Amino acid sequence: MQVLAAALLLIALQEPVDFSKVDRKIAKEPKYLANPLYGLIVFDPDGKSKVWFVLDRSSPEMKEHDILYLDRNGNSDLTEPGERIVTAFNDGGTVVHEAGSVKLSEKGPEHTHFRLYASMAQRGVAPFFRIKLRGQDEVWGGFNGRDERTTLGGSPEKAPVFVADLSRPLTFQLFMPRYEFRRGDPERIALVVGVPGRGPATFMAVHEDFLIPGKDRLFGTWIAKNKDGNELRERFEIRSHC
Repeated sequence: MQVLAAALLLIALQEPVDFSKVDRKIAKEPKYLANPLYGLIVFDPDGKSKVWFVLDRSSPEMKEHDILYLDRNGNSDLTEPGERIVTAFNDGGTVVHEAGSVKLSEKGPEHTHFRLYASMAQRGVAPFFRIKLRGQDEVWGGFNGRDERTTLGGSPEKAPVFVADLSRPLTFQLFMPRYEFRRGDPERIALVVGVPGRGPATFMAVHEDFLIPGKDRLFGTWIAKNKDGNELRERFEIRSHC
């Protein structure tokens, strides 16, 4: 993962997509065996190139969601051959779905190595996934940086939205949920770099190899208050990462 050493930052995440204009309708769905759980990945700034993924169970009595429906070609039809993936691999309560590739148009790029982790959270099933955009740029979706986790929606309208579009300006997200600071003491903060989505823990983080030290320039802004309560700001450059 992209980990950066920095100091106290106030990070303003701008929405990379007008989520109010993203079509939440699914043209064709299979007959589910349990209550389906929905997630959505968009691949362009307009939110028109998108892929739905839906979790189901092979029987209503099962605890884990061992079935994944993946709209591989982005045509909003989840009933086509090859779009139902059944997995029996359970890693300590987390079901790992190895789903392969998605290709949204005949002439468009193929996004490969899609892997979805589905684990139980306090409020439902929390997704975390990896995909290689154009088969090259690895991104990870589901970072929170806070104490909250996203959960898949019980309907398309309630689905969290992940943005897999690296043409947008990249921003920062805290890697760990909490930091404690003491005046005068040095502190290191771990950050990831990527694109925010819609919903808690929908940040898409780039792999550490995506940014090249000395070529790609990263800037942050210190925001703090002095003893009189006045706000202080100082812009700085992050010169290394690991």
